Amino acid sequence: MSVGAPRSIILLFFVCVSAATQATGSGASAQTTLPGVSAEAVRAGTEAAEAIFARGAVAAAEGGGGYYLDQIEESLTTLVSVSLLRVNDDTLLVRIDASDLFDRNSNVLHVAGRTLLGNMAEKVRYLPKAAIVIQVHTEIGTDEKRNLRLSERRAKSIMNHLEGYGLDQKRMAAFGYGDRYPLPPGQPSSARVNILFKTK
Repeated sequence: MSVGAPRSIILLFFVCVSAATQATGSGASAQTTLPGVSAEAVRAGTEAAEAIFARGAVAAAEGGGGYYLDQIEESLTTLVSVSLLRVNDDTLLVRIDASDLFDRNSNVLHVAGRTLLGNMAEKVRYLPKAAIVIQVHTEIGTDEKRNLRLSERRAKSIMNHLEGYGLDQKRMAAFGYGDRYPLPPGQPSSARVNILFKTK
């Protein structure tokens, strides 16, 4: 999905859901209604980002994490084939369909995938005060172990590629979940990559 009107609709929808969530206190259930997002996976990514901060690999942003994350979000708005979802003031989720990075059943980034990740890395390389968590998901399949191995290899490929563009591996974590966090029927493909940026 290209950035533009569809992305704006998703962000507007999220703002409405967030407002309703604050009023009702039902954050987890509301978040699962976002297209292409698993609330459980977001929680796992947030915990991994907190661990990066806990070990001192990323410093807190001057002026506040929300303002700093605004800069990251603005720098990524020109990327094509991604959806940007602002989870909260200090957490941004970049969603990419797996097919935009990998051929089917492959953990080797194809040419378009390398270009997309390279463009992303170039935009955030000089914005180092954010933890980055790479989360790779597969479609539900009959071979759970195979799906898990594929997703883990894909996660490592993505992190290695980003590191090759100058992103410090200490600020990153990469996880392959296989088909552990499927999406409801009718939602975008479960074969997806989420790259979570978190600031403080």
